[in-house]
Amino acid sequence: LGRTGLKMSLLTNVDRMSSETAHEFYERIGCVILSGYMSVYWHDATQTFKKRMGLPNEWQKKQKHDYNKNLNGFAMRTGLDVGMTAIDIDDPTLPHCKKLMEMMSYCNMVQKTKKGFHYVFSYSAYIGNKANNELNIDTRNDGGCLYVEPSIAKTTKGEIIAQYQWIKKPAEGEELKEITPEIIDYLRELWPNYVIEEEKLEEESSNEEMDLPAAEDTSVETTT
Repeated sequence: LGRTGLKMSLLTNVDRMSSETAHEFYERIGCVILSGYMSVYWHDATQTFKKRMGLPNEWQKKQKHDYNKNLNGFAMRTGLDVGMTAIDIDDPTLPHCKKLMEMMSYCNMVQKTKKGFHYVFSYSAYIGNKANNELNIDTRNDGGCLYVEPSIAKTTKGEIIAQYQWIKKPAEGEELKEITPEIIDYLRELWPNYVIEEEKLEEESSNEEMDLPAAEDTSVETTT
């Protein structure tokens, strides 16, 4: 009877989490959500549709949860003051992306995107806020943000260009996982700019805004 009761309790918790809305999830884990309008436009240089989302003024300093269900775009702040660092994989078919994803398989907060996956960890001061279109890996940290569920962007013909879904969530009371030294070493091997070295941490923190793309640029970086 004891085992049966435990099993039922666990199933109830799983069911509750699976039916949890995005808003309820963000409230539970205490993240800072920004709301805005996400639109789609045609990019001639790459011959692809891209998305963009207008963010509020001084969004990097926002501390208040701002979830407006009447809008179609949502972003989650990353960095020290919100306690989160993220790694964005844009092409899971690439060998180096596959290797990194295997190394991050223990992560307990993972989001599926139209192209790949977002992995969210507890804050690490050693990870920069950098984008690399050639490697198809972005890191989001101090001064950065991550587009999240239930954001959706469509063309005028109804083609979905951007969409997000959390496929792994931390359980009630569970802390976010830490980024391992092995992951930091591998990111450094792929591109040294992903990593902030110990001796540069103080200097980097004072110059962080110089490396931060504007709200429009952040959204324009990504394609389908």
